[in-house]
Amino acid sequence: MTLVKTCGMTRETDIDAVNAAKPDLVGFVFAPSPRQITPVQARAFKRRLVPGIQSVGVFVNAAPTEVAELVNNGTVDVAQLHGDEDEDYIGQLRRLLDRGEIMQVFRIPPDLERAKEVLEKAKQSLADKILFDTGSKRVYGGSGEMFDWGILKNFPRPFFLAGGIGAENASDAIAAIAPHGLDASSSLETEGRKDPEKIRAFVEIVRTIDPQTNKKKAAQ
Repeated sequence: MTLVKTCGMTRETDIDAVNAAKPDLVGFVFAPSPRQITPVQARAFKRRLVPGIQSVGVFVNAAPTEVAELVNNGTVDVAQLHGDEDEDYIGQLRRLLDRGEIMQVFRIPPDLERAKEVLEKAKQSLADKILFDTGSKRVYGGSGEMFDWGILKNFPRPFFLAGGIGAENASDAIAAIAPHGLDASSSLETEGRKDPEKIRAFVEIVRTIDPQTNKKKAAQ
């Protein structure tokens, strides 16, 4: 089954929407961003989440001690590293963790040779999970733009896919490259705010995919 991650929750009503839709993971952004929230807000959101939905903290070049504190105190279950964090950083962070997992983000650039170099690094990553997003010189966080998924075909590790993912192309992504998980943020918004209907539609379309065939389940 393809996992579903919805990222960038900023309000209690966003948490209510994901509680109703039941994705597998939700993201709290701690890095500078229009969707940035504080640790205090994140703890309140975590308490509001229904059991079974994991919380993911999105960090960009934060001190390992800062990341570890939010994982160890239960604010987040997964630390998503979206900056320039390298293997030394991951090793240091892992030594500080008492619980939780590490997800490393790899940004796919448009240049094919550079993209292949990124894939080689991703294969060797010490992180528990990896996520591929569109490379952007403008921002560290997600760009909301797609890249050529074909480069990930036959990638040897399970991975999450981000970058312009939403209800309208989720089934195409699963059929094309069978990612372990899909991650959406800006596509779930209307006028810069999370839209409960878009969240519901995104989760629902992924849940209709047959894990054996990676195609939509036949109507009963």
